[in-house]
Amino acid sequence: MLDIRSNKTFINYALKYIENPLFITVTGSRMYGFANWHSDWDVYSVFVEPSINLFKLNKPNPVFTTPEIELYNKRISVKVEEIEHLINKLINGDVKTLERILSPIVTMETKWYFDLANFANKLITQKVFLSYFSNIDSCIERFKEKGEEKYILYALRYSLTASMLAETKKFVLECKDLDIFYPSTTLYELIDIKVAKNFNNLNDDLIRRVYFEIDYNKKMVNELIHKFPEVPSKEVLNEIDEFLISIRLEHTYSEKSKIKFINY
Repeated sequence: MLDIRSNKTFINYALKYIENPLFITVTGSRMYGFANWHSDWDVYSVFVEPSINLFKLNKPNPVFTTPEIELYNKRISVKVEEIEHLINKLINGDVKTLERILSPIVTMETKWYFDLANFANKLITQKVFLSYFSNIDSCIERFKEKGEEKYILYALRYSLTASMLAETKKFVLECKDLDIFYPSTTLYELIDIKVAKNFNNLNDDLIRRVYFEIDYNKKMVNELIHKFPEVPSKEVLNEIDEFLISIRLEHTYSEKSKIKFINY
């Protein structure tokens, strides 16, 4: 977890570059609970573009990254996404976006964040599980190419989270919380290797067991995925439209804007 000093530092840094932030969170290995001293800080934020800017000829970029700085002996930056861009990714089942919203270590939040987190849970569809499968396969390929333990660790964690979500409809991100559901998982062997950097223990037998566990988890998901809707319901999409309209109206003007409506 982050200490108070870390929270304030991330928030103050992000606010230099972000107007109308909805929330700021730390993601990556620190969010999942298997960071070591060498782990990077992965910081993420969502903001609302003042509506007046959307009428310009040159539309503002919905995604940007702040300049890097040195913080706690690490170089960090904040990835920032606009609310509409984020919502579209959620609707399309993007699991990384879903996990960032439901991160257990959100460091700054507004009233709008809680509505967003509620929508995130309503948007868990079959697309989410297909996204998990895609991320698992991608991590395995990167592990085969680079041999770095973090990739096979991420693949296993993705498979465990997807399996638990399919079976229980409970969403848990921190690795320590998965132990209740998977007490015999090889996850903790991989975490020990990553944290201690004892790569000699990443042997063929362990890799074989990890692959077996990943395949088993994917099979479980495939058997249960039909319990979830293929796409979000029209009711949920209507709620999201109303949410987006409300948030746009509340954030109509930029503090820098000189444009005002005039009543004749």
